[in-house]
Amino acid sequence: MGLFGGPKKNKELESYLASCEMYMDNNYKDAAQEEFQKFKKRFKELEEYEYLSEKQLEYYDDVYSMMSEKMKGYGHVQIRRDKNAIKNKSIR
Repeated sequence: MGLFGGPKKNKELESYLASCEMYMDNNYKDAAQEEFQKFKKRFKELEEYEYLSEKQLEYYDDVYSMMSEKMKGYGHVQIRRDKNAIKNKSIR
C-alpha cells in the first residue's frame, strides 16, 4: 500500500504518464500521443494478466479514462483552406 493509504504505483505506468504529461506541457503532440499509446497498451497487458492489485486497477482505470478524454483531438490538425473563401480585396 502506498503512502497515505493510496495504491502503490506501478513504476512503468507512471513513467509513461510522466513522459506523456511532459510532452503535452511542451506541446510535443506526436510524442505525447505515442507515450499515451504505450501506457494504454501496457495497462491493458497488466490488466489482462492480473498483475495489478484491485486498488491499482481502479486507480489506473480512472487515470486511463481521464487521459483518454484529454487526448481526444490532441494532435496536429491540418487546416484545409477553401480556395473559394479567399476573395480578392483591393488594398486601400
